[in-house]
Amino acid sequence: MNNAVARRGEVAGCILHTDRGSRADFAEARLKIITWITGFYNPTRRHSLCGGMSPVDYETSMATVRAEAAAALSRHEAA
Repeated sequence: MNNAVARRGEVAGCILHTDRGSRADFAEARLKIITWITGFYNPTRRHSLCGGMSPVDYETSMATVRAEAAAALSRHEAA
């Protein structure tokens, strides 16, 4: 089974649990879902798809690349 499918099942279980529970159960399930999302995404873990960079570092790098490309385009259009 795909890991993502298994993870979705865990979240669905939390959501189903809250449908039958109290507000305290809902708050607990909400906290579990938020914890799961932040733990699963893990913004500091390096990912092969990002060239071995963490998602945060990759986004920072890409923002710099986009800014440099926009500046170069502006200079080219002004010339």
